[in-house]
Amino acid sequence: MRYTPKKNGTAKMISLACVLLGCILIATVFLDVPYKAVYEIIALLFFVLSFELLFRYVFTEFTYIIDEEGNFIVMKRTGRQMMYACNVSLTTALAVVKTPKTKAQRMEFAEKFGRVKIRYNYCQILRPKDAYSYLFEFNGQMAEVVFQPNDEMLAVLQKTARENAERREETFEA
Repeated sequence: MRYTPKKNGTAKMISLACVLLGCILIATVFLDVPYKAVYEIIALLFFVLSFELLFRYVFTEFTYIIDEEGNFIVMKRTGRQMMYACNVSLTTALAVVKTPKTKAQRMEFAEKFGRVKIRYNYCQILRPKDAYSYLFEFNGQMAEVVFQPNDEMLAVLQKTARENAERREETFEA
């Protein structure tokens, strides 16, 4: 099973706004204003932010794969280069839940799953509404992969996580 989420233009628009703000701040070089160097440094920061947004959300594409061997794979494509970003066995899945957005949801998430020390964001768009967290154990710590699955992939991953939880409960009871 393979899924590549669609992109939206939010990152492009924010990047464009950062470039325009940077250009306005650079224009202060031609004006007689105090602290020109401060404006230039801030403009440079806007240009760097613009580049980071373009590279991460516009030029990069993520594809989520569930293969026959029972692995959850995230492939990262930047230009012509395609590489593995993540390859996790489905047997390590603890849960697949909707990624919390509000402070109350984050508190509830932390109470239920504890503190997540390892987090990877493989979302295709900036601040998606339909992001999910794939929680798994890695080297004795809770890890999280934030991604945007389609309904079919989400159902398969949640089913696998439930089966793993049931298997763990049977192991603890025995």
